[in-house]
Amino acid sequence: MPVELTPRLQKDHLKIVLTGQRTLGQEGQEGIRIWTEITRLCEASNMNQILVRSKIEGRIPPSSMFEVAEAIDKLSFGKDFKIAGVGSNQIEYANLTFFENCASRLNYKIKLFLSESEALKWLLKKSH
Repeated sequence: MPVELTPRLQKDHLKIVLTGQRTLGQEGQEGIRIWTEITRLCEASNMNQILVRSKIEGRIPPSSMFEVAEAIDKLSFGKDFKIAGVGSNQIEYANLTFFENCASRLNYKIKLFLSESEALKWLLKKSH
């Protein structure tokens, strides 16, 4: 099953649930497709706080993660956006850690968690 995105608009953030299996050799293109859609949903809903819950199966090569992070930088994805990522297990968390580092180097506010409640606490905390 290819990677699918299910959006859920909440009162104070946009929740995205990712499910499915990564397609070998297509990981970068899949990631770019997903983040293009997330960008479109953020613009349509006027939300800049995003909770991404990843339940995707399969590893993603570091080169593909860097490719996705660079693509996000070329989209109209705002630097004022705040992204909390939740990995469904240790493997997915490890997959996303490299992406977090790439996106952070591009000055995006992104942080990963294993717990959705911890992710929401961080996401919705007001910056001073």
